[in-house]
Amino acid sequence: QETFDALNQLNSRKSPGLDGISVKLLKDTSDVIAQPLANIFNLSLQTAIFPDEWKIAK
Repeated sequence: QETFDALNQLNSRKSPGLDGISVKLLKDTSDVIAQPLANIFNLSLQTAIFPDEWKIAK
């Protein structure tokens, strides 16, 4: 639920991130992608393995 809520609270006026995925697409598919994303985030935290792209701040 937290991931779903976070996706739907994203600012629609922001440009895509490094992955090129638009906020509109994230919001439009939030009901489908929220749980898989939460699983990825949780596994990353449990294993302390983070993609290099997650370490880049803009």
